Amino acid sequence: MKRILFVLLAALVALSACSDKPKKEKKKEMGEKTTVFLKDDPYKDMPRMVEVLPDSLKGTSPVNVDSTAFILELDANGQPTGQAKCRVSYSQGKVYVVENLKEGLRDSVCTAYYPNGQLWSEEHYRNGIQVGEEKAYQENGYPYYIGHYDDQGNCCGTWKFYNDKGELDKSVNVTPQTIQCGHCKKCLTLQRQKMAAKRR
Repeated sequence: MKRILFVLLAALVALSACSDKPKKEKKKEMGEKTTVFLKDDPYKDMPRMVEVLPDSLKGTSPVNVDSTAFILELDANGQPTGQAKCRVSYSQGKVYVVENLKEGLRDSVCTAYYPNGQLWSEEHYRNGIQVGEEKAYQENGYPYYIGHYDDQGNCCGTWKFYNDKGELDKSVNVTPQTIQCGHCKKCLTLQRQKMAAKRR
């Protein structure tokens, strides 16, 4: 009987010692719902789903995105519909990109920020296509460039570039044969044609 009491007492002591250890923070998994919010998070009151970047992908882009939060649309009863109305990417614990969404595509204004919170860029989208004015800023707050896109998402019009003091440095008039932004359909087509011509 004494042996049994001794074993039980030893087990209780061991259990109490284990409970004093600090709990390890549970690692968030891809697609896990979360109630943990970042300091000064403007979206903290919105229901959201967070995707955590897999370790294998961390550090593979110029800006290391830690996680992406999908802010969910609410129905008339205030319940999530399952559709995302906004996607917010975080880098080093701070808001990096805020993308407004419509049926999963960028729509309306999309903004990007420097680590110091300064606005980096402001782009406009319609059903996933970049349209209208694009503004980019330097980290000191001065403009970097202002450009334009037509309704098809091709760069067009006059693009203005500024020096580090915010003074106009140069203007470029974009034609259908000008490679300007480098990522619209027109620019990509012209780049392919240029590369094909070099190979001949």
